[in-house]
Amino acid sequence: GTVLIENIRRHRPNDQALLICSRRDTIVRAAARIAGLSVELLPAFLEQPMPAIKKILAQEKEINKQYHTWLDRIAQHHPRLGLTIWGWWLPEELFSLPVCGFVNYHPAPLPELRGMEPDTFAILEGRDHIWGTVHRVSRDFDRGDIVKKTPVITIKPWDTPERLWNELTRVGVTALLSSVSRFTSKNAVFLKQEHAKKAASKATLRKAWDESFLDPARDSLITADRRLRAFGGQDIGIRLKISHQGRVWEAADLDCWSGRKRGHPGDFIGLYRGPGAWKSSPVYQCIDGLLVIRLGKKLSSAVLPDGPVRLPECRQTLKILPVKRARRTIARYLP
Repeated sequence: GTVLIENIRRHRPNDQALLICSRRDTIVRAAARIAGLSVELLPAFLEQPMPAIKKILAQEKEINKQYHTWLDRIAQHHPRLGLTIWGWWLPEELFSLPVCGFVNYHPAPLPELRGMEPDTFAILEGRDHIWGTVHRVSRDFDRGDIVKKTPVITIKPWDTPERLWNELTRVGVTALLSSVSRFTSKNAVFLKQEHAKKAASKATLRKAWDESFLDPARDSLITADRRLRAFGGQDIGIRLKISHQGRVWEAADLDCWSGRKRGHPGDFIGLYRGPGAWKSSPVYQCIDGLLVIRLGKKLSSAVLPDGPVRLPECRQTLKILPVKRARRTIARYLP
């Protein structure tokens, strides 16, 4: 949010802008006021899934009245164009206020990586590059006409989603603001997503949950490393997990070894007998090597909770040890 505000004032100093943000976004609100932008706080009941919002508006007359009063205040600004970045659901009444509608920045290729956590799935799928997409906001999520694409970002073998998230945000803010004139132009050309390549994946919370389980019987060293970087290199409320001896554990860290194979993929080899923090960690045979898994806390349930699960707004980098691919055996540390 602060990056977007800084760029608005740098590249479009004469534009009048209204910022709508959450009450929790104190830093963004302060930056907006310093930059001379008007600020409207998002009603608290709008920060939840769409079915719950519709239910509240249908049943709570006082909240419904406050909501329309809030919409009237925004309408008094006579908005021409709405911008969202990493946008989520927009109320239909708010969506219809700007004359030219809304344009959103989605931090991934469309339609290939629709939905949430596209940077995480880019790591899991082993992609070697990624870019962001500026598109019209339509009633169908992430399916509006494409306005512009950002420069391509190379995904390095050691990258985490957080690094991609930062890079995609940096190029995305610039692309979003530079596309404003193109979006409002009558001569602009928009690419309909139906004409693009068919979507290869749809990133959802359920899929992210399923992908967060290590499976030594099917994982290679590379796919296990991807899972570690995807779920250990950031905090999105979903931890890397493994089923060990009938219970589900958090996988706090992972060491990949391409040494001598013992047994079959998925076999529990024994406990690591080396010194230090890895002592007594379980060792599993995977497709092309051995996985030493440092366990965290025991999880009470391996089932995705019922109902909506809110992801944290801000990510934090977790301290993880570097993954090793030593070309030697660790037999002396095995039972």
